[in-house]
Amino acid sequence: MLKWFVIVFTAAFLAIALFLFVMWQRAPHWSSAAAGCINSLRQIQAAKEQWALEQHKTTNDIPTWDDLRPWFVEHWQPVCPQTNYTIGRVGVYPTCVIGGPHHTLP
Repeated sequence: MLKWFVIVFTAAFLAIALFLFVMWQRAPHWSSAAAGCINSLRQIQAAKEQWALEQHKTTNDIPTWDDLRPWFVEHWQPVCPQTNYTIGRVGVYPTCVIGGPHHTLP
């Protein structure tokens, strides 16, 4: 009985380890620049939504950097070291391009 328990336990452990390895291989591996870009995109989108809410704008309105600046901490404007951000309409996520791939919010 103990022998079967050890065999089943070992097989389950190996199956879980294989599953976790496969999932880790499929996970996106972002560079630190890409991770910083995604973080800035989140802040830009939050500022756009707050601007639209407080200024009674629709999802089709397009803010400028000057419109959004009051919603950034200490009026900071996100700057990507490798490219520029595209703010876009309120109803569309901002974008950034780093080294070829187009970054957007998930």
